[in-house]
Amino acid sequence: MKYRGLLLILLLAALLEHCFAHDRQVVGYYPNWQWYRRNQLVDPESIDYSNYTVINYAFFNPTASGSVQTADSWADENLLLGPMIWWPVEMHDSTRCLPYLAHQAGVKILPSIGGWTLSNNFPAIAADPVKRQTFAQSCVSLIQTYGFDGIDLDWEYPGFPEHNGSPADFFNFPLLLQDLRAALDALEAQTGADYLLTSCFNGSRIRMEDIDWPAVLPLVDMVNLMSYDYHGSWDALSNFNSPLYPPAVGDPEWCCSGSFEILTQEFNVPPGRINLGIPFYGKALANCSQLYGTHSGYDLAAFPLDEGQPHYYSILNALPDYAYHWDDSVKCPYLLGNGFNTFVSYDDTTSVGWKTLYAKEHGAGGVIIWEITGDYLETAPNSGIIAGTPLADKINSVFNLPDELLPPLDLSGEATAGGIELQWLPSSMIPEIAYFVYRNHVRLNSSPCSAISFTDANVTPGQTYLYYVTSVYAGQESLPSNQVEVTATGSSNSEDILAPVLASLRPNPFPGLVSLAVNPSRNAEILWEVFDLRGRLVHSSGILAGVPGPHSYEWNAIDGTGRVFPPGIYIFRLKQRETGRNSPWSETILRGCLLRP
Repeated sequence: MKYRGLLLILLLAALLEHCFAHDRQVVGYYPNWQWYRRNQLVDPESIDYSNYTVINYAFFNPTASGSVQTADSWADENLLLGPMIWWPVEMHDSTRCLPYLAHQAGVKILPSIGGWTLSNNFPAIAADPVKRQTFAQSCVSLIQTYGFDGIDLDWEYPGFPEHNGSPADFFNFPLLLQDLRAALDALEAQTGADYLLTSCFNGSRIRMEDIDWPAVLPLVDMVNLMSYDYHGSWDALSNFNSPLYPPAVGDPEWCCSGSFEILTQEFNVPPGRINLGIPFYGKALANCSQLYGTHSGYDLAAFPLDEGQPHYYSILNALPDYAYHWDDSVKCPYLLGNGFNTFVSYDDTTSVGWKTLYAKEHGAGGVIIWEITGDYLETAPNSGIIAGTPLADKINSVFNLPDELLPPLDLSGEATAGGIELQWLPSSMIPEIAYFVYRNHVRLNSSPCSAISFTDANVTPGQTYLYYVTSVYAGQESLPSNQVEVTATGSSNSEDILAPVLASLRPNPFPGLVSLAVNPSRNAEILWEVFDLRGRLVHSSGILAGVPGPHSYEWNAIDGTGRVFPPGIYIFRLKQRETGRNSPWSETILRGCLLRP
């Protein structure tokens, strides 16, 4: 195998700067209606403010007169002013409200005005000088009432006919922004504070053409690119909600990178002004058995609470019922139902990492998240105890990685008589960089190797393996490289090789104790190992003997020192070979979700 593009890599490596500080924007939307979900699990006091630089509170309603009103007065009072203290004096506890706690953490908070269901009045407001002034002064009142740090305008979208848009919006949208910016400047002169003005924009070319970018850009501090909802129930075939790169089917521009390139290269929007959109939700389609397959719309039966557009935490809870697939061309996962026809497109920690890396490598200002509550996992469904925020954590960890720590490039694999040989290109010429090699999501080398090749000799002829490689530098690990599947070759006696282990995990998700059911076809040696999502071995059963028929083993998610493993996804690798024969192991990979009560 030849090294491709080595000269290009050397040139890119020479341009790398040593930047370790996280200076990007992480803008998280918090919808007021989500406060009611999961018994108010995600409220101002449980939000992890360290994950965000800005929180956009959604949504306020622009009325026909131009004034801005609350969309949910009860939620807004409790969240923005604080819960009520009834005695001895009736007042709001402002020390428990969202603006106060955000400011204590150094996070800005903006009211987001509009949204998909509340944008119909924007065209008439923008067209009328009196209504524009009413709107601008109403925004100032919002800031004064709740202590906001500016305004986020979520007009979906100028020129969009379904929301009363027309070609006149091209000229009127900048006028609305001008009046609003002037009102914020006047308020700044009074208070001495700086107020942000940000706005959301659609990822399609036709909606970008409806924006007078030279007039708009001097007025807004951030361009929030809604790079999601590319595909859904309206498409004839199933596809990805938010593909990073072009899918194999459909418009090649209809993806995150396509929108970003159009916005920067054709409309000349500076990359540093753009925040790339990352969804913390997915889309489930009914009566669909494959990617790019026919369907009958959103699957309301599979995810009734989310109306077929499930949050990340809902998808994780349902994960054991689905087969996981990864599309390396778009850098996104998808799920297919086990025994039922449901297709789910969503983002996980790996795809979120790739989107963040794209934003970082292309000089974007940061990312926006719709929306933050989807990432708050519970220790168990309905436990009321937050276990973590893995997607937001991934965004910040990638932004914090050294610039040298990019994934290896051009991984390729070849089956030989000695096993499977892997080769890749380094993403940087820094000599201290080393590499971890993964097979079927399990790390093969306990210590990182400095070479850019690796031979996996412990393979079974005829079995197909999935590989990827990561870079390691200064104690940190990059995102995975591209993935390759290679089928091992070589001669063997098929009688010596047992079929892959028939196995299952029960229950899954499991609260701390899980049972592994195994059913070997002949007298077998059985070995099962547990790895965390970074591929590190956390438990090994040692070699066990089994006769044909069902066997059951248990794991309590506690190691020999009494350390309790944290909630999360764990990978179970079960291996077997016939007793008394030095034949290759066959293996089965299972995913288990640990949720502690």
